[in-house]
Amino acid sequence: MTKMNRGFTLIELLVVIVVLGVLAVGIFIAINPLERLAQARDAQRKAAIGQLANALQTYYVTHVASGNPWPNPTNYNFMDILVADGNLKTKIPDVPNTPGCLGGVYSQGVYCYYAADPNAYVMIPLESQKEKSKCASGNPYYMWDSGQGKIGVVCVVPPYWSLGSYTFFP
Repeated sequence: MTKMNRGFTLIELLVVIVVLGVLAVGIFIAINPLERLAQARDAQRKAAIGQLANALQTYYVTHVASGNPWPNPTNYNFMDILVADGNLKTKIPDVPNTPGCLGGVYSQGVYCYYAADPNAYVMIPLESQKEKSKCASGNPYYMWDSGQGKIGVVCVVPPYWSLGSYTFFP
């Protein structure tokens, strides 16, 4: 009796490769890496707005509360003013893939800023589907409003927005 070393046939190997490929595609779709990247960029944007909100609150205590105005939004350099005043250590870098601000709102990089005494607003557009699903119409922005003392997601209908006519979402 002869002993034969028998390996896998070509068909068996191809079936295993196809099954592994189908599993890999299914896992890739379930993970949705593009959405995860968008959520990571949104987290960066939210952290940056939080830093700017803290800096603007400090600016308020040292300047606005004593009768001086907020940093002038038409200068397009509100972050430079906050850095020069010591309220912000350095300018916050832009987050990649962030669209620009809405009409009527000033910006420095991708950060939208508007000051209308006695309030100031700073916001940035968000991109993940998780945030977009909060808005029945309009686009999601992460915004800090000094007048309401709130920070959160708001839905904004371009090209203009009306200060004070928005709802904050968690």
